[in-house]
Amino acid sequence: MFMPSPDSHTKPLQELAKLAAERPSLIWLAPNFGLKVATMAEFLAFLGIVMSFMACVSARFRDCINFALLWILYFSIYQVGQVFMWFQWDILLLEAGFLCILVAPLGILHRTLGLSSSWRLPHRPYDDITLWLVRWLLFRFMFASGVVKLTSGCPTWWGLTALNYHFESQCIPTPIAWYFHHLPNWVLRLGVVFTFVVEIAVPPLFFAPVRALRIFSFYCQVFLQMLIIATGNYNFFNLLTITLCLSLADDALFLGSTRRVTAGKYASMRSLSGILAKAVTWMVYGGLAYGTVRFFRLQLDDSWAVQSKIAFSSAKFDQFLGTAVPLMVWVGAASLAYHILIALYR
Repeated sequence: MFMPSPDSHTKPLQELAKLAAERPSLIWLAPNFGLKVATMAEFLAFLGIVMSFMACVSARFRDCINFALLWILYFSIYQVGQVFMWFQWDILLLEAGFLCILVAPLGILHRTLGLSSSWRLPHRPYDDITLWLVRWLLFRFMFASGVVKLTSGCPTWWGLTALNYHFESQCIPTPIAWYFHHLPNWVLRLGVVFTFVVEIAVPPLFFAPVRALRIFSFYCQVFLQMLIIATGNYNFFNLLTITLCLSLADDALFLGSTRRVTAGKYASMRSLSGILAKAVTWMVYGGLAYGTVRFFRLQLDDSWAVQSKIAFSSAKFDQFLGTAVPLMVWVGAASLAYHILIALYR
C-alpha cells in the first residue's frame, strides 16, 4: 500500500509561502493576523465572495471602490495561485475587473462624506470613454482568439476539422455535446468557418459608427458563446465574455426604441443619415457573405451539402495580419478620439 511521505503535504505549502513572499499580495499580511498562508488565501477568497454577492444584490455596492477591493483580492490570490490560476479566463477577469473600477461611479465616497448634489462629481452609470475601453478589451480578446487558431499552424484548424475532435476532447463536455459531435462532417466544418468569421471578421465592427453593425456583432458574439456554454464547461469564461459583449449594445436594444421626434430640416438630415446607415449596413453584410464564400470556398454539392475549404495559405494570412493589425490600431485610436471629442462637446 502506498503511503504518501510527509514532504508531499508540506512541499506545496512551502511553495505557496515562497510565492507569497516574492510577489505583491495581501497574503503578506497573514503573519499580522496570526494566520497561515493557505488560511489567509482562503479568507481572501471568502471575503471576495461576500463582496461580490453584495454587489449583485445591492446597487450601493456597485461602486468603483468596491470593485477596486475585489480586484486587489483576486490579484492577491492570482499571484500565488500557481498553475490553478494560470488560465486564460483568470487574466481576462483581471483585465475586466480593472476596467470595472473605471466604469463604476464613486457612490460610496459621496454618501460617506455626505456631499450635497452641487458638490458631487457628475457621473452616469457609465461614460462613453471608459465603456470604449471595455469594447477594446473585447476586441483584443476575440480577434486574438481567432488569429491564434491559424497562427498556431494546427492542421485541424487549417483543415476545418477542429470540431470533429473538440466536443469529445474538451475538459467537461455537456450531454448536448454528444449530439453536436455526431453532426454531419460538412456541418462541423461550417461550424469552424463560422468561428473564424465571428472571431476574426466580425470584431472590427465593434467600432463601426453604424449602430446596426454593432448590434449585429453583439448577436454574433453572444450566439457563439451560448453554443460554447451549451456544449462545454469553461467556468465563468463565456459568461464573462457575454458580459463584455454588453458594451456593444445600448438601452434601446433591451428597453425598446428611444427615438425622438425631430421636425424641420433636422428631420430630413436624420432621414438621410438613416438611409446612408442602412446602405452601409447592407454593404458590410454583403462583404462578409462574399468574403466567407471566397476565402472558405463554400460550394453546394449534389447532395445539398455545403463543402468548405480554406482558400488562403499561411503566408498570405501572415501578410494579412501585417496589414490588418496596424490598421485596426489606427481604427481603434480614431474611435477613441471620436468618443473623447463627443464627451468634450457634451
